[in-house]
Amino acid sequence: DPAKAEYYPIVGVTYWTFRLMMGLGFWMFGVAPLVLQPTAGRPGARAGPRPGMMDGMADRKRKRKRHAGTTGAPQKPTATRTVPSPAPPPKAGGNDAMKRGYAKAELKNIAAREALEPIGPENRPRIVLIACGWLLLACISLIVSIITADGDGANATRFGNALMLIVVLVAVWGTYRLRPWAILGAQTLFALAFVFTILAAVFSDKALLSVGLVVSGLITGWVFYRMINVMARVQKMELIRRGELEGTPPKA
Repeated sequence: DPAKAEYYPIVGVTYWTFRLMMGLGFWMFGVAPLVLQPTAGRPGARAGPRPGMMDGMADRKRKRKRHAGTTGAPQKPTATRTVPSPAPPPKAGGNDAMKRGYAKAELKNIAAREALEPIGPENRPRIVLIACGWLLLACISLIVSIITADGDGANATRFGNALMLIVVLVAVWGTYRLRPWAILGAQTLFALAFVFTILAAVFSDKALLSVGLVVSGLITGWVFYRMINVMARVQKMELIRRGELEGTPPKA
């Protein structure tokens, strides 16, 4: 009897389709700034009709008027004198204001970059060690979940957590070595962990667990915030090494 039947989802399909959906979503979230960057603040870029569109519409209107004049009754030609209208005074449009705003922002960015101190292994800040330690705690949690996984979807859970464990360990190694790609990946992990931890705290029905999740999320957010400065200093170090900025690169 279909009315009495009990339906169960296929755990493996649900598990991997959800991760595929989230992965594609975060991938699009990360690629969107790279796609929009070339058009942001480009000189001459503005919203509105394409150049020449209004001219084409005006030409079509003039053709319709001429056609209507030839099909109607003949009219006596009259001499007309076209008086050129005075050119309107130039206006300071929004595009100029936008350019000035971008120029001021770029000057502030240059001043901020010049004030940064390049970072290297000999002056590795303590926050890098804290970030690596926080990620290692996540690795311990993943290892425990791999060992204790059971049930119908245990193999899928172990496989997914093992992949995540590899990603986190690579991020720990690269962050300690001050690699820009690894710090960027670690920042992504911190951001995702902060969002999901706070959401778990909101929907948790246990007060003590909610408090622990909130504390964990706040620590993660603090590490993420402090690592922003580290990322900027590492990027300046890479520019100095490539010769794009003046300065002495730190020792490897």
